[in-house]
Amino acid sequence: MANYQDDEMKCAFEIMKPSPTYSHPDYQKTALDVVKKFPKGAASVAIPTWFNGHEPSNQFPPWIARYFSNSLREDGLLAIAKYGIVYSPGSAGTTQKNFQDAAQNHCGTFEWVSPMIFLGKDRYETQTELFSTLKRLAKGRQFEEMLGLSDDPDEIVRMIEENPPVPYQG
Repeated sequence: MANYQDDEMKCAFEIMKPSPTYSHPDYQKTALDVVKKFPKGAASVAIPTWFNGHEPSNQFPPWIARYFSNSLREDGLLAIAKYGIVYSPGSAGTTQKNFQDAAQNHCGTFEWVSPMIFLGKDRYETQTELFSTLKRLAKGRQFEEMLGLSDDPDEIVRMIEENPPVPYQG
């Protein structure tokens, strides 16, 4: 939808509203309806988990990549997410990505420090304490200021916009 205006994005959301999650039985059909209505999307690639068979591929990009090693896929996804990642509540795989991303930021693995924003105070503070653990890990490091936590989507967007990637200073 990068080639479309905000009102067209809102229209796409309205089309998706009846089946908003991949587990909904009509999700794939509804997503394809959006693609038919807005066929001139920006070039992109889906890199689905495949490791977890219950997670289907993103329906919107024209290309789909296939990694045969989940750890290589995760490392690659985190490496190209230079402008940051918003982590929604997940399970073990999401937790793995949290710490892998933190390690890349901590060590400057790809010469940049990128924002890590967490959606879900209950999940990341109360249930798991992952956010406070990462804050302690980041103390005194460049990525300390790149960590954010909120339940408000508008605040999360603001965090991403106000925290562009910065060159790693070792």
